[in-house]
Amino acid sequence: MQLTRPSLRAEPAPQRISALGFVREGRIVFAVCLAAYLAAAVALVFRGNVVLGDALARVENVDRVLFSRDPHLAALGFNYPPFPQLLYLPFVPLKYLWPPFVQSGFVGNAFSAFFMAGAAVQVLKLFEEAGLRRPTRLVLVATFAVQPMILYSAGNGMTEACALFFLLVAVRHFNIWLRSSDLKAQVITGAALGCAFLTRYELAFAGAGVVALAALVTFRHERGQHRLSAAASDAVIFGAPLFLCTTGWLTANWAITGSPFAEVSNAYGTAQLLHSSGFPPSGLALTGLVAITAMEPLLPLLLLIGAILVATHRDVRVASVMATLGPVLLFMYWAFSTKHVLPSLRYMVVAVPLATLLCGLLLAPPEVAQARLGTIERTATILWLPTRRRFGGRLRRRRPARALASLLLPGFITLGLLAAIPTTAAAMWTEGRDNGLLSVFQLRDAFNREGTAALTWNPAVVPLQSDRAVATYLDALDLPRGSLLVDDFAGFAIFADSNRPEQFVIASDRDFQAALADPLGAGIEYILVPRPVDVFALEAVNRTYPDFYQSGGGIAHLVKKFSDIDGPSWRLYRVDGS
Repeated sequence: MQLTRPSLRAEPAPQRISALGFVREGRIVFAVCLAAYLAAAVALVFRGNVVLGDALARVENVDRVLFSRDPHLAALGFNYPPFPQLLYLPFVPLKYLWPPFVQSGFVGNAFSAFFMAGAAVQVLKLFEEAGLRRPTRLVLVATFAVQPMILYSAGNGMTEACALFFLLVAVRHFNIWLRSSDLKAQVITGAALGCAFLTRYELAFAGAGVVALAALVTFRHERGQHRLSAAASDAVIFGAPLFLCTTGWLTANWAITGSPFAEVSNAYGTAQLLHSSGFPPSGLALTGLVAITAMEPLLPLLLLIGAILVATHRDVRVASVMATLGPVLLFMYWAFSTKHVLPSLRYMVVAVPLATLLCGLLLAPPEVAQARLGTIERTATILWLPTRRRFGGRLRRRRPARALASLLLPGFITLGLLAAIPTTAAAMWTEGRDNGLLSVFQLRDAFNREGTAALTWNPAVVPLQSDRAVATYLDALDLPRGSLLVDDFAGFAIFADSNRPEQFVIASDRDFQAALADPLGAGIEYILVPRPVDVFALEAVNRTYPDFYQSGGGIAHLVKKFSDIDGPSWRLYRVDGS
């Protein structure tokens, strides 16, 4: 198999459209999507009370950088990639104008809406540059924008929206480079891949796919003794930003925490969380396949057709989409199946843009992708004979298989993408412990008839409500600065909701370990501890004093119990002698 960059002479003139018209189209799509996604975010947070724990924890990490008792940049933490949190940093002070912006983590929801709207625009631009007519590309963008997992990811404050935005920027500019060898597009692709890694670690596999394909295409395209050096040069340009971001972030991890992989290896790392969570049950390999197919029923067929086009017709544009998004989906399926991530549909969300982009490239006009018609025609010929009479003269005037393909393919693709909407919604609606899926967080229970979150096992709803009550109680005590110790791994919502953050000694404070080892000597008067169940057994006080929740560990006496129907019940202890 040889992959070659398309000849510029063979590339048709782009569809004529005024720059002003395209700007208006892109702006309209962005504005409509942003308004819809912000509405979804408002509905999730303020009507459904669905505040995802990880999303709020990221906001709290930024809050403590500025407003904790010991403010410093390293308080950002190393349990999450830093890019989204760094973006939040200038906006967190707005909590003094509107407290829910931080207390409910809504700054994260606003950013996820913004990035997902940007992702929709990137899909639109890629299709416009591929030569799709305006009605076709708008329909495809609409199926992407309203897909339930896209809509949910746009409003929930997590990092999937930011990740998809950078992935789609990379895919689009990689395609521009494949057509024109444009250095600017090459640099933008590399920068987007670097930002993607700093958003979600698994997106490094997208960079590996881009670098490998770029090197192969250049090697096949160039002639003479310099083809190897040309391929290496292109690979370096694409891969250098990703390499610098990776090594820089891992070095910072190592220098500050003592481990380059702090997110995995520390006491609150992924492995420990998964071990303590009780998830998942057996049979996750099949569950992962069902999850992917539920989100995009057409995807297996599209991948098969795409592989055929790449193998038989050297279609580098289809190859670029598969090389960028495919490795990410494959890795997440492996991680899902082997219990390296919590079992959730959100980890498979890259299947949605992968299917949408493949559909768009299959619908590109023949002048843009002439070679792929051979495969489509051979498939359509199988269907042609029973329908020959029905289409009559229209098929006789054109090549029969091509005519049938042009009639059936757009409708088939549109129906397939639309079918993903109810299948994804059904998968999201039935997520729970029983079927091994998690983290759409019981939407049907959150939006009950009373308009508040139901009292279920949902770890993102009930505990956050009770944590706010704890914060209110603690603020009313009017405690001195640095007199209350709490590990904000478990108490992030309490810290975020408090109006007096300086009263806390939290895990990011540089004297936290000393205060934990000798509370009385460090001037600690109170210690707040959660019930040591599930992941809350990893909380620092429970690890240091295993019987503290029950008896105070011999160094404190009980002052207040904060009961909860489900989730972490908090207890407040006063240190003896304080």
